[in-house]
Amino acid sequence: MSVGSSCTSVPSREFSPHDGMAAYSRPIRVSSLEGCEDDTVHLMNDAQIWTMIGSFIALMLSMMTVVSTLFIRVVRTEIGGLRNEMNAQIGGLRGEMNARFDTVNTRIDGLDRDMQAVVKRTFGLDRD
Repeated sequence: MSVGSSCTSVPSREFSPHDGMAAYSRPIRVSSLEGCEDDTVHLMNDAQIWTMIGSFIALMLSMMTVVSTLFIRVVRTEIGGLRNEMNAQIGGLRGEMNARFDTVNTRIDGLDRDMQAVVKRTFGLDRD
């Protein structure tokens, strides 16, 4: 291996996880890999592997946090819009119902006046 090379020199043989690689890696044949010159290959040690796993987990958790926060904001905005729309619809319905009740009250008052006139005419009584 040359002095300025960044490759790790590994003999051209099959080696297992017991040879210093990560405990979960499968055996590989170095000569079949296309790596650096003279059958050398870059290997990651346990600390680098666990750092990569930790970084990936932190990235996934932060992404889930951002997505859930944005989703909650969108849902709150939509619910607020629906609430305002429903309040407007209910307010319009309330105004229409009050107008109809006023019309019915006016008709009942007129009916009461007419019935008093019929009673006065029929029985000849003054009820005032």
